[in-house]
Amino acid sequence: MSKKLLTIIHHLRSADLLSLYTGTSLTDEVMRFWIKRRDKLIYSYSLVGYLLSPNQTIMNHAYENRSLIHHEAVVDLIRKLIVDPKLVGYKKAWNLAESINTFWDEYHLFVNKQKMFKFDHMWEPAARGDRVLAYRWHQRWSLHMTKVLGKLACIVESKILGIGTAERNWKQVKLMKSGQRSNIGSEKCKKQVTLYGQYQQVKARAKVEKLSSAGKLWEDADFKSLKMDEYCKDMV
Repeated sequence: MSKKLLTIIHHLRSADLLSLYTGTSLTDEVMRFWIKRRDKLIYSYSLVGYLLSPNQTIMNHAYENRSLIHHEAVVDLIRKLIVDPKLVGYKKAWNLAESINTFWDEYHLFVNKQKMFKFDHMWEPAARGDRVLAYRWHQRWSLHMTKVLGKLACIVESKILGIGTAERNWKQVKLMKSGQRSNIGSEKCKKQVTLYGQYQQVKARAKVEKLSSAGKLWEDADFKSLKMDEYCKDMV
């Protein structure tokens, strides 16, 4: 797929995209399936979370590919999360406009690493990838130094932005509600799933650190899950 077509797809709304795939080919059919579900996956939280990631690779990609849907997502979340809900009329409209302008001013400083974002030591943890959570980074470096961006980033980045975490959560719910525990109440199940999920994360992190310190990040089971043998050849 050409870069030009990817750019068009990235900027158009879902309703407009459907008109580009009206054929009977497999590509058109798959694209129609994706486009019909696109709005449920590319929603305000995921779009703004994409913009505010402190990871340099994601930052560069987001800055170069910003479009109208990203600006609309920013406005939508600032209206919901930042503007005082008790304001009405002119005061609410003025506060919204002021918050949006402030956000984009701070975003420009954020992506260009200027003023409060100019220090190299704050970007070094973000360069380590998955080991630093985006909302924790913003909580430490941007929340107290910005008026809008830091607060919005902490709220948005701490949410589940993809389906992977949701799928793991439902797997844990199934484990908690299996067998004689199938009638467990929703609130009690929620608490137990949260505790179990935290335990699994700590356990996995400890395992990775142990293997890393021993210089062994991969096990035979990892290769088998990729359908590869111990010599990295495809398993028949």
